[in-house]
Amino acid sequence: MRYLSGFESTFMPQAEVDVLALTRHLHLWRDDLQLAKDSGLDCLRYPVPWHRIEVQPGVYEWGWMDEVMGYLQESRIDPIVDLVHHTSFPLWMENGFAHPDFCRLEETFAQAFAERYPWVRQYTIFNEPFVTTLLCGHEGVWYPYCKGPWNLFPMMARVGQAICNISRMLDRIVPGARFIHVETCEHHQPLDPESEGWVEHMNDRRFLMHDLVLGRIDENHPLFGYLGKYGFPLDLLTWFRENPTRIDVLGLDYYAHSEHQYHKSGGIVPSTTPRGFAAVARDYIERYQVPVMLSETNIRGFVSDRLSWL
Repeated sequence: MRYLSGFESTFMPQAEVDVLALTRHLHLWRDDLQLAKDSGLDCLRYPVPWHRIEVQPGVYEWGWMDEVMGYLQESRIDPIVDLVHHTSFPLWMENGFAHPDFCRLEETFAQAFAERYPWVRQYTIFNEPFVTTLLCGHEGVWYPYCKGPWNLFPMMARVGQAICNISRMLDRIVPGARFIHVETCEHHQPLDPESEGWVEHMNDRRFLMHDLVLGRIDENHPLFGYLGKYGFPLDLLTWFRENPTRIDVLGLDYYAHSEHQYHKSGGIVPSTTPRGFAAVARDYIERYQVPVMLSETNIRGFVSDRLSWL
């Protein structure tokens, strides 16, 4: 068994602060990385704070990133770089993933990064793309606080196209590039017959972004009608089938809230009979036939609680 670690970095545009600053990793990065190295870790997920680097459109400030990446290279720690972690985009990008030029802007930034650090091989092009766009464009929880599938699908399309275009670009300029596609790992269960239809939909929906960027959605897909009903440009599905990305390793994020149960009153609760990570991960392994890793996990509570959860 192999372990890796990582550093949370999410930028919150509404507060103009990121987790790099809140955890002081921005200043203590050398000590933090030395602790990782002393723990025997030779691989970790590491953020690329786009919002700090491209403060003005087309103007890159690489100073902090140069120091960190130089240390990682000298220490022989192999990073899996996160190019976009949730809402970590520059402040000038109005409306975030609803920005009409998001795809080109991320691709331009990704190429600038890859050309500056050609030794980096492992990329997460966009962390948790489905959940991120869901919270930004359907639930209205994260900036730009849009609600409903009419807003979700344009965001999904832009993010999905960025993932596909950037993967092709990286294949051209980075020999041996590997794509670690990270997304939540879910399972849903009905508590009564009335909930079975919704649960079936939710268990299909958990695969939606994977299927989209892999070019697997056509008229036979169980969610084809759902996409058409809420305005996903169906001709764009042809583009995805003709321009798919690939997944070299599928990172699955599994938390205490990753399994849910539903009942007819409209209630939703964390599962009282969870299948557990290994069983849920098999759903993804059987569907995609790629290696998987547990890429994020946690539970609140005492250290003993967290150790027992792991």
